[in-house]
Amino acid sequence: MTDFWQRLAAAPFRDLLEFTSDPDGCPVYLSLQTWEHILEDHSDVDSYRQLLLPAVSAPDKVESEDPGRNTLYFFKRDPREEAKAITDPTVKCIMVIVRYVYPPEFRYARTGIVRTAWSRRGMRRR
Repeated sequence: MTDFWQRLAAAPFRDLLEFTSDPDGCPVYLSLQTWEHILEDHSDVDSYRQLLLPAVSAPDKVESEDPGRNTLYFFKRDPREEAKAITDPTVKCIMVIVRYVYPPEFRYARTGIVRTAWSRRGMRRR
């Protein structure tokens, strides 16, 4: 089996591929269309590609946009800067935004869909 990024590159543009599961075990999906949109707006994310999956599956921090937790922000520190994290709270990290829906295609089960991602300094959303 090929890795996720190879499968995504060969997938139909709008098809959702299972990317990973969040810490609650909910499946999270990503489409080639969304990935290309992320790269158009945040080209530096490609160099942090290896952090995207662990950002969602084993985040350093999670924030919710709404009380129903329908949009979550997952943060993961760049391990290349982990040593600096002790003294500098603004170390580089990746942030992945996942929107949760209940689509009929997945029997109305809670399903996460990656909306966007970007790299930033620090883990505070705002």
